[in-house]
Amino acid sequence: HDHVFIMNTNTNRSISTILKQRGYIKSLVIPKSFLKPIKLQLRYKGRYKNPLIKNLKRLSSPGLRKYSGYTTLPNFDNNIGIIVLSTSKGILTAQQARLYKVGGELLCWIS
Repeated sequence: HDHVFIMNTNTNRSISTILKQRGYIKSLVIPKSFLKPIKLQLRYKGRYKNPLIKNLKRLSSPGLRKYSGYTTLPNFDNNIGIIVLSTSKGILTAQQARLYKVGGELLCWIS
């Protein structure tokens, strides 16, 4: 799939913006109205069009929330993937959370 449409929520807006900044998606269209979906254009690499997003795993669920302090955050490079978490400073990657010295709820892992 070249384009993906997702629900237009504040959380999805923030995560989509992080994915765009990290180079996982090619383009991002966020409409002003929350009634219209967000449009993501996925990024592929190589001759065989391998997707850059291979895994997207939800870490925290409504039945089992997972929290982590900034000192105990899992350590991933951009080569392995990124962890996205919800903090008091907003939706951040684990690297940004360590920089701001804030912990929070682990949302997802993307590789």
